[in-house]
Amino acid sequence: MEITKARLKKLELIEAKMSALECAGVDNWEGYGIAMEEIEKQERVDNAIEEAAEKALQVLEESLHEPSERGAGFSTTDEAQDEAFEILKKCLIELSK
Repeated sequence: MEITKARLKKLELIEAKMSALECAGVDNWEGYGIAMEEIEKQERVDNAIEEAAEKALQVLEESLHEPSERGAGFSTTDEAQDEAFEILKKCLIELSK
C-alpha cells in the first residue's frame, strides 16, 4: 500500500493531536477506555481476517497447477478450495463469538 504525501501529513497531524490530548489528560475522561476498547477490538478483528485470508491464499497457491495444456490457465484442487473455505469459516465463527 502506498501512502501519498498529503495522507502522510494528515496522519502526522492526527498523531500530534492525539499525543497533545493524551498529555492534557484526555485518557482520564469518561468514555476514553470504551473508545480504546473498540479500537483494539477492531484491530483484533482486522488482524484475524488478514491472517485467515493469508492462510487461505497460501493453501490455494500451493495447490496451483495447469490442468490442461500449457497456457490454458491454472486451477486449484477441490481439496485446497475446501481447506481454504474451512480456514475462512473458522475465522468467521471465532469472530462472531
